[in-house]
Amino acid sequence: MESKMSEAAQSPSVSSKSFPVSSRVAQMSASKTMAVSTLAAQLKRSGADVIDLGAGEPDFPTPENIRHAAYAAMEAGQTKYTPAAGTVALKAAILDRFAADFGAAYEPNQVISSAGAKQVVFNAVASLINAGDEVLVPKPYWVTFPEVVTFAGGHSVWVETEAENFRLTAEAVERAITPRSKLLIVNSPSNPSGLVIAPDEFERIVAVAVKHGLYVISDECYNRFVYDPIKPHSAVQLPEHLRRRVLVAGSLSKTYAMTGGASVMRWGRASGLRR
Repeated sequence: MESKMSEAAQSPSVSSKSFPVSSRVAQMSASKTMAVSTLAAQLKRSGADVIDLGAGEPDFPTPENIRHAAYAAMEAGQTKYTPAAGTVALKAAILDRFAADFGAAYEPNQVISSAGAKQVVFNAVASLINAGDEVLVPKPYWVTFPEVVTFAGGHSVWVETEAENFRLTAEAVERAITPRSKLLIVNSPSNPSGLVIAPDEFERIVAVAVKHGLYVISDECYNRFVYDPIKPHSAVQLPEHLRRRVLVAGSLSKTYAMTGGASVMRWGRASGLRR
């Protein structure tokens, strides 16, 4: 699809002649997700009947109670700087949600908030990965994962899943591990496949990673996008000895349709690792 995109639909590259971009940025690719969405919008303007499968955009508006709460907070003057990792009240709300939904107990110093789950993933990878480190990325994958790894100086190692109908298994993860492996990124429900890793297999996957000394990022942005008889499941339900090596990245953007909200509304959350 990308080769057929018009120049207008593609994000322009920044050359070293026009701007002194760093070598880290120069190695990264323009967002294919945004390129697809731009092309879809272009085709819609021309009158074409298009279903846009680019950005992960819920098909319902931000719930009324959230909109009203955001407005009330701004009217009350809650528009000033806050702690970078989130306010005390916000952290408490996140902990309460994890406890209510999954029976998980965490401490406030194990939770941070950010400007979206993408920043959570970026911060985690940038904090963990050194030049030459390998990051296991199961296929198919969200296009941001390998770009963040590249920026950090790491190397993405693909974990193939097609032979298992795109289901990630512990055996596939173990085959991909090398002495340079440092991090595994797991995304369930998967973007883009939508497949959900069963809880028992998820635990086996994390156990394999931990056995080999890897850390794990569990991207759970689509945690609520499951259908009966499947129930939402989270890495926070893992045994404590596994949880110590796992960072959970969640988001309000998908579950509560807040993808385009201002920074006061749109945030991601991370939990699990203690410094």
